[in-house]
Amino acid sequence: MQGKVEPRRARDADLVAFGRHCISNPDLPGWLRRGLALNHHDRSTFYGGGARGYTDYPTAEAAAAA
Repeated sequence: MQGKVEPRRARDADLVAFGRHCISNPDLPGWLRRGLALNHHDRSTFYGGGARGYTDYPTAEAAAAA
């Protein structure tokens, strides 16, 4: 999935998962409500190695203000 997430109609899917998009967009519902392009994830920072990648992604509010 790249860029913006398009709204889905009811019954288009049985299950929708966001996984890595939740890591790079910790306030994911805010991004989706505002129709903002999602932060790109950095897979090298997943699951270990320090705080980088978990605490430094911009919030939806900051992105909307930019």
